[in-house]
Amino acid sequence: MSRRSVIEFLREGVSIGLLKNVIKVVNSVPSKVNKQPRHFTIVKNNLLKEKIRNAEETEWQKYYKDCTPDSWFQDLKKLIRYIISLC
Repeated sequence: MSRRSVIEFLREGVSIGLLKNVIKVVNSVPSKVNKQPRHFTIVKNNLLKEKIRNAEETEWQKYYKDCTPDSWFQDLKKLIRYIISLC
């Protein structure tokens, strides 16, 4: 299974100029073993966006359930508490 990172889709449109800038910035960030294996797809259809989001959520739930050690969740809780304390 490959990793996918999707936060949330916007309902309103985004300018192509903004997307190009985001892609430019993301491509400048180091990746695993510095190989930059990135692929970007622009999806405009809201129904398709919803299907992608649901599929992505299902995969992450499986990953967290089956592949993530309990220690990771404990570390995440500590990090969240720390972030909240800064607010």
